[in-house]
Parts: sequence; C-alpha cells; structure tokens
Amino acid sequence: MNVFQPIEAGDVAQSAAQARQMRWHTRYWGFALAIGLFLFGFEAIQIIWFAPFRAPNVGLVVQLSLTLLFYGMWMFAPRLAWAVFDQTTGAVSSLSKQLIGRLVLAGLVLSIVHLGFLAVLKLFMWAGAGWGLSFLPNAILETWIGYSGLWLMIYALSCFVIYILRSRMAKIDQLNRRFEIRKNGKTLSISASEILWVEASGNYVQLHTERGVFMLRKSLAKLSTDLQGGAFVRSHRQALINLDYVQSINSSAGLKTFEVHLSDGKIAPLSRRKLAAFKSKMLTSQ
Repeated sequence: MNVFQPIEAGDVAQSAAQARQMRWHTRYWGFALAIGLFLFGFEAIQIIWFAPFRAPNVGLVVQLSLTLLFYGMWMFAPRLAWAVFDQTTGAVSSLSKQLIGRLVLAGLVLSIVHLGFLAVLKLFMWAGAGWGLSFLPNAILETWIGYSGLWLMIYALSCFVIYILRSRMAKIDQLNRRFEIRKNGKTLSISASEILWVEASGNYVQLHTERGVFMLRKSLAKLSTDLQGGAFVRSHRQALINLDYVQSINSSAGLKTFEVHLSDGKIAPLSRRKLAAFKSKMLTSQ
C-alpha cells in the first residue's frame, strides 16, 4: 500500500472557479427573462390584433408596457428559487422533503405577490369608475385562481431545470476537485475523478485509485459531505464509491451481504440497507 504522510487540509478547498460555477451567473437573468418575454409575446399579439382585449382605461402603448412589466417581473422567480437551493443543505445531491417544501412555499408566496400585482394592473386598466381598494381582495383571488395553474407549472419546470443544471455543475466540480498528499516533502495531487472508492479508517480515509491506495486525514462522513452529488455514493458505513467505475453488483454469503465489483477488478462493500438507494443512484447517473 502506498501510504503517504496524511495532512490535515488534504483536499484543495473549493476554488474560486468552483465557487463561481455555483453562483447565479449574469446570463441566467437573460434565460429567466426570456420565459416572461415568450409569454408576453402571445398576449401582445392578442391585444394588438383583437380589439376586445384592449383595456378601456389606457391606450394601447400603456397597456402593452404594463403587460410587459408584469411578464418581465417573472425573471425574479427563478432567481429566488435558485436562492432556495443555495440555502438548503443537500440540495445538490437529492430532492429532499425539506427542499421540496421550501420550493413549494416560495412558489405559493411568489405567485400571490406576482399575480396580486397583475390584479392591480387589471383593475387600473379595466375597472369602471368608482372602483377602490375594496375591490382588490376579490380581484387578487380571482386572478390567482385563474392564472396560478399556469404560473406554478412554469415555476415547477424552472425549478426542475435549475436542479438539473446545479447537479451537472456539482458533478463537474466534484470531478475537478483535487486532494494533496505529501511524501518526503513533495506533494502528490490526486483528482477526485481518479478515485475508484474510499474506505474509512478511523479519522482517516483510504483513497483507492489505479495508482495505489493513499491515506487522507479526514473522516468518511466529512468527505461524503464534500463530495455530495455527482458520481460518489455512500454504499456502506465504511465505504464511498465512484459510480463511474462500477461494473456490477453481486451477492455473497447466501444473500446476506453484497459486493460492488469495480473496473480495476477490486471489490468494495455494499450494505443491504443501502442497496436500494445505491441501485437508484446507478440508474439516474447513467
């Protein structure tokens, strides 16, 4: 076994590039705004071509401008959904109940605020003389019931796209992550993509690679958290496996335990308790 001198800060912390990858990029505003502009386009055509859809209280230009303002505000919904992902632990590795609950709550609140603004615009553009704030509650309720289905459907689709995008970012970040191990004053850099599987050894872990086995001063629990999402999956209380190297899963000892056969011919443990989740991760990673 190639056991190098383990070091406390053995892994290279998230680099500036990695931190930037998980940030909301400026170009995402364009994608979010495009959704609103797409929907605005259909309503604009309807307003311009069909006179019954023109508001009696304002001119055509004002109506189109206010309608554009409403749809343009949509771009804040995906941005706030992204913030929910940022604030939820484990949001990259799985769609947890906590994450889903927060996204649903955020969606409901945002839809009420956004569609409430639409209700105010409709009253301003369409209501007859004598309307006042007493009309507002019913207008908001009517507007929310009429539009919330489409609003929440687009919001759910946006959340799904964000989840896929962030999952891919996490996998790229994970594979680019590097670990430093010192030997005789020299530092050997090991990429996460080289690691076939990780084995717990007290307060250390053994990194199994095709170049050998190397020790890192870090607990398996901490390393699992650092490498959450992407290709690495916990298979046993003492093992973490890179799915990119898995060849097959076999049972042993009368189906009491399971083994994961890796591409280099080595075998890693798989507990019965984690079998179903491990197989599920294998299917989704393909």
